[in-house]
Amino acid sequence: MNSNDILAIVGCGALGYGVVHLVLNKPAPPTPRPPSQPQPQPQPAFAPGWTRVLELPADASLDEIREAYRRLMSQYHPDKVASLGRELRELADAKSKDISSAYRQALAERGARD
Repeated sequence: MNSNDILAIVGCGALGYGVVHLVLNKPAPPTPRPPSQPQPQPQPAFAPGWTRVLELPADASLDEIREAYRRLMSQYHPDKVASLGRELRELADAKSKDISSAYRQALAERGARD
């Protein structure tokens, strides 16, 4: 027995004989954890980010990139979903910003101008 143990003596009921000794361990106090640093999420190395956003293969031509940009912007433009509610408009606004950024990245990678 050590200082973290509790000794309980329990009688054996109506017969009046015998004693049961129980030794219970106190739970150890919780040890504080050191604060952890958030780990950055790795970007997949297999494809540039614009290919996922524009839904194109990495070897897409400039015409395919422009066509995908126009198609996605017409689908996710915030003014087109304005009547569906504020939340959808905010989501469409964020998605259209991602599409525009991916389009600029794809053009810069190809060395082309809009």
